Amino acid sequence: MKNNKKIDVWVIYKHPIDFPDKFVARKWVLDKPTNEVVIGNNLEEVRLGLPKGLTKFQPDETDDKHIIENWL
Repeated sequence: MKNNKKIDVWVIYKHPIDFPDKFVARKWVLDKPTNEVVIGNNLEEVRLGLPKGLTKFQPDETDDKHIIENWL
């Protein structure tokens, strides 16, 4: 039986280039970004907009400097 379940990751950015004065969470499916975003004035606003039940992971040191959290 083939498993078609994909991994969703929410990536939180601090002041990304396209929203330089905001915090933004973008949903990724595997390695592809989606059109789903949560935009806020601070980190807490963005966290409140994420789906419930996710687990926070710190970004890798090789990630973009604007990435501050990943949520699975």
